[in-house]
Amino acid sequence: MAAAIAILIWFLAIVVVLLFSAGHLGSVNWNFPELITNFSDIDSQFYLTLTITGIAFLLSHLILGYFIFKYKDNNPLVKYSKGNNRLEVTYALGVGIVFIALAVMSQRIWTKIYFAQPTNPTNVLQIEATAEQFRWIFRYSGKDNKFGETLLELVNKDHNPLGLNQKDTNSNDDIVKLSELVIPVDEPIKLILRSHDVMHSFFVPNLRLKQDVIPGMSMATGFEANKIGEYEIACAELCGQGHYRMRAKLRVISKEDFNNWLKSDPPK
Repeated sequence: MAAAIAILIWFLAIVVVLLFSAGHLGSVNWNFPELITNFSDIDSQFYLTLTITGIAFLLSHLILGYFIFKYKDNNPLVKYSKGNNRLEVTYALGVGIVFIALAVMSQRIWTKIYFAQPTNPTNVLQIEATAEQFRWIFRYSGKDNKFGETLLELVNKDHNPLGLNQKDTNSNDDIVKLSELVIPVDEPIKLILRSHDVMHSFFVPNLRLKQDVIPGMSMATGFEANKIGEYEIACAELCGQGHYRMRAKLRVISKEDFNNWLKSDPPK
């Protein structure tokens, strides 16, 4: 029985490693979604971490199966051991060094992404993204490049979802889009995230971007899309029974098309 368990453990461990390392299985793609930004360091770090943990996973299960097989039922070699402090300390230090190194490398990439400054700060397009159960609302500042005032008492889910104060001249040209974020390609974007109700999370797999949205706080994140197309925006935080419906579309278009889109009345 012990030998069968050992063989099963070896078999499952090898199969799991092969599945992850194969990349593709039939029509199923195991790779990341297409990358449309310059955050490729995230992919490299993920695959490095997956490789190291995969090797540790395989070795630990091969060793586990080996000892199960070696010390089978009624094996006279089995005896009590008090352990080996030197060996345990060595293993603990080795694992600790690997994990600390991975953490330092991840921190470097995180800092590069969240604290990177755009090459041309004056050319950054600012967009507001407001989350509410169960949709995303995007606001552009319009021609004056200034966001108008919003008032909570003016919020109307159908006609004025953000509560724009029409008495504020800066609000007159603000553009509000429901469930669609339109941006120009190869332009730095500053996204200001807010929530009307509960905690949400702005997640675009193709941008490798995920940022929690906390009620009562203004969260800012930046990115730059380098490929024209349409991509999915999801909420990565369970936000209620309709969480599955909280999806939006990221539409990346040319700079000329974006300028024409802003000038159209209303933008479509």
